[in-house]
Amino acid sequence: MAEQPSQCPVDMTLDYLSSRWIVLILRELLQGTKRFGEIRKAVGGISQKMLTASLRLMEEHGVVTRTAYLEIPPRVEYALTALGESLRPVVVAMFDWGVRRKGDQGEEMTEELSALREVLRRKRRVKSPGGEKSVPARRKQAAQKKKGNHPEG
Repeated sequence: MAEQPSQCPVDMTLDYLSSRWIVLILRELLQGTKRFGEIRKAVGGISQKMLTASLRLMEEHGVVTRTAYLEIPPRVEYALTALGESLRPVVVAMFDWGVRRKGDQGEEMTEELSALREVLRRKRRVKSPGGEKSVPARRKQAAQKKKGNHPEG
């Protein structure tokens, strides 16, 4: 008898965050749109092949969009979708846990880490077909539509 796929929300979340590389790429893209080389440099230690495979998987899962510009030299940018942006609290929780663990080991928070914390905690606006709205604003609008209340704008 074949195993049933898990319906556990933690398992579902891990499907989207299936490797350490994906979490680190997500951390970078939570700071804004980036090019392939910028991501590779920021993540450090990731091969070009692994970065390409990870970005493709994230794109398949609907977490990332890839925009290719017809320029010479070619330019490709990666950005988070609303689904990708919705993973922000997960990454912030991981960041905060790591900071506490470092503190337990006697390490102090550097200015660089403090700045990164502020960037990660900032909610970004994600472009959507219905106009640019923050992720929480779109969630509120979707909830109102379910209830039959259709807000203007």
